[in-house]
Amino acid sequence: MVERIDADEAAAREARDRYLVEPITPTADQPDRSVVGDVLAADEVVYAQRGSAILNAGRSEVPGYGGRLYLTRTRLVLVGQVTVAIQLADVVETSIGGDRLLLTLRNGDGVELDVGQPRLLRTEIAAVRSLGRS
Repeated sequence: MVERIDADEAAAREARDRYLVEPITPTADQPDRSVVGDVLAADEVVYAQRGSAILNAGRSEVPGYGGRLYLTRTRLVLVGQVTVAIQLADVVETSIGGDRLLLTLRNGDGVELDVGQPRLLRTEIAAVRSLGRS
């Protein structure tokens, strides 16, 4: 587990350094529209994705939902058992708890994401959000 965290930290650090020089760009492997259907708009591009994510993992008071996670210019979208979209404008804070990405939303709700490379995803979210400030 320590090696995985160290590798995630290194990937996040390298990405932060890269995004200081050049902005984040859409991934080369855009999702298959026949798989995601109308969940993503025809012109909505993906900047990062994770093949497996669990939303609200480990929280007994709310169900956890699994699926594929997409980061677009304006949202995080989980497509799987259910479809959940979180507007990036509603995210007021991101943090790491254990090996999960924690999001605090404008309305006070919290979201936990059990996802591969959570530190890198946190960096990618920050980079996408900075595109709107450029």
